[in-house]
Amino acid sequence: MATEFLAILAEGSADAEVLAQLVRRHYDRPRLPIHAVGCEGQGNLLNSGVRRIGVLSARGIRRFVICLDADGPDPNPMRDRAQTKILRPSSVDPELAFIAVPVQAIEAWLIADELAITQVIPSLTIPQQQSPERIDRPKEWLIGQSRSARSHAAGPLFAPQVHNPRVAEHVRLEVVERKCPSFREFRQWLSRHAPASE
Repeated sequence: MATEFLAILAEGSADAEVLAQLVRRHYDRPRLPIHAVGCEGQGNLLNSGVRRIGVLSARGIRRFVICLDADGPDPNPMRDRAQTKILRPSSVDPELAFIAVPVQAIEAWLIADELAITQVIPSLTIPQQQSPERIDRPKEWLIGQSRSARSHAAGPLFAPQVHNPRVAEHVRLEVVERKCPSFREFRQWLSRHAPASE
C-alpha cells in the first residue's frame, strides 16, 4: 500500500516540485509524502498520463493532481484536453482528482508574490503585479526581469528549474490565492481533501 498522500503529474520536474511545496504548505505539513512526477513536456504528460495513473493507482495512491499550463488566458481548453485524454480514460474517482491549469503558466502563481522571489534572489526585485495571470508568457517575463536586474551580460539571475521550487517555499499562499483565480480553485480542492491527522 502506498504511503503517499497524493501524486502530482506535471509538465516538468520543477513544476511538480512547485506543486508539492504548495500542497505541503497549504496543509502546513512539510513532510507530507507526495509522489511528484515531471513528465518532460505537455505532450508527454497528455500521452502518458493514463498509464502513469494506472501504475500509481496500483501502488495504492488514490488522489491525483494533474498540472498543465494554460499557455494562454483561458484554462478551459487545456482542462478539457486533460479531462478527455487522461482523467476519463483512467480509473480515478473524479472527485479525488484535480486538473490544475495555471492561467498562462505556473510562474504567474510565483510572480503573484514578488517578495518571495526577492527572498530567494535578493538582488532581483520585480514590480508588484495585481493580475499576474494576465502576463503573457510569465516565465519569459520573469527571466527578462532578471536579465534587466543583472548589471552585466552573464545571463539571467532567475532560472526556473532551479528557482521555481525555492520560490514556492516562500510564497504567501493567501496573496497568490487573491491574485490568481486558478490557484484559488486549486486551494479549494485541497481544502476538501485534507490528509488524515499525523
